[in-house]
Amino acid sequence: GAAYHVATDTWRTIAAYPAELRQPSDTRAVWGDGVMFVVDADGLAAYDPSTDSWEILGPGVASPRQVVWIDPELYVWSEQGLFVATPGEPFTRLPDPGFGSWRPWEGVLLDVGGEPLLSVLASVVCGGRYIARLGTDGWEFEETPSLATADHADCSLANQIGVIDGQVVIWQEEGSPAAALVDGGWIQIAGPPVPGYEGVGGSLALDDHLLVPVGDRSALYDPRRRVWLGPFHLDGIDADTMVWTGSELLSWSGSCCESVFGQPTNDAWRWTPPPELFDE
Repeated sequence: GAAYHVATDTWRTIAAYPAELRQPSDTRAVWGDGVMFVVDADGLAAYDPSTDSWEILGPGVASPRQVVWIDPELYVWSEQGLFVATPGEPFTRLPDPGFGSWRPWEGVLLDVGGEPLLSVLASVVCGGRYIARLGTDGWEFEETPSLATADHADCSLANQIGVIDGQVVIWQEEGSPAAALVDGGWIQIAGPPVPGYEGVGGSLALDDHLLVPVGDRSALYDPRRRVWLGPFHLDGIDADTMVWTGSELLSWSGSCCESVFGQPTNDAWRWTPPPELFDE
């Protein structure tokens, strides 16, 4: 694994992922409670950057898709459904959304203001996207607005979704509009200056901005001004395998940040952040 420090533009290696765990391609990571949690089918592990050490905390979840930390619990959305656990305790499966033709791999787990939400597709082809909330009486669904354009007039599918500063943001492709859920209502915003792609893309919350990596081009969404910054040239960023600690990016993957010689290097990822991003 490796860590990239934005302020100093330097990489450092971190302790190796526990050998007892397989580190398959569908392992997922999240930052919470001062550690990086990593979950896979074999177990749940935590990396503490203050001691540069790993600890295996307990059982994991097979085929995880997303994982979020809502203190003091971890929520994991997998191909088997939604699970929750306090680190060190077994995961408990929560009720399925059971809406329309949804499929597990089409759901996205979100943390909106300390509340776990699911973003669910009603249909694979040009169907609506819904925000699903798990209440005391079961799941409640709210349809997201259409992002139809002149070129995609019959398709309302929002391919990508993310959360930053309590705002749910949905977008489709370069040149298309986007929308943000602000104070309980949807407003239209400009789309990101990066290409879209089929399926649901990952995103990372960096302080008060949302980082959207797409190939070697990425954009930042500023929820305060509701504008996009970029595009930036960010190569090798994987939102599923990297976490933001507040000062640096951590990656448990051995391949996300390596040069052709197999060692972390400044040349593996070059990025000069906009000055306002890390202003106090």
